[in-house]
Amino acid sequence: GSHHLVGCFQPGFRTRLTMVFSEADEKRLEALKVSLEQARAGTHSRIVQEEKRLRSVKGSKFGKAESLRDFRLAIVQTTFEKAKSEAEDEYHREKGNVQDKLVQDVIDRQRRHTKVEAPELRAVTRKM
Repeated sequence: GSHHLVGCFQPGFRTRLTMVFSEADEKRLEALKVSLEQARAGTHSRIVQEEKRLRSVKGSKFGKAESLRDFRLAIVQTTFEKAKSEAEDEYHREKGNVQDKLVQDVIDRQRRHTKVEAPELRAVTRKM
């Protein structure tokens, strides 16, 4: 069984094998060194691809965030307009109530006075 190995240990063959391996190793190491430099610099093709994808994800999230903000702002604006409108309606309603009450008070006071003083004023009030 050990006869096959004898050829491998001949000086010329062994040197050639070592040279072939070390050349391939050197190329591999050089390629790894280049990859490492590219990785550190952020120029490696895998990084560039991944960055493109990540930028797309970020853009999509920005878009969604913007839509959500616009939607919420619209709700806030609508709520604000509704509150203003309700306040306006309430103001006019209350103002109308005060006015009606004052008119009624004046009419009541007039009635009390006219019973005693001038019955002819009662006719004028009724026509109003």
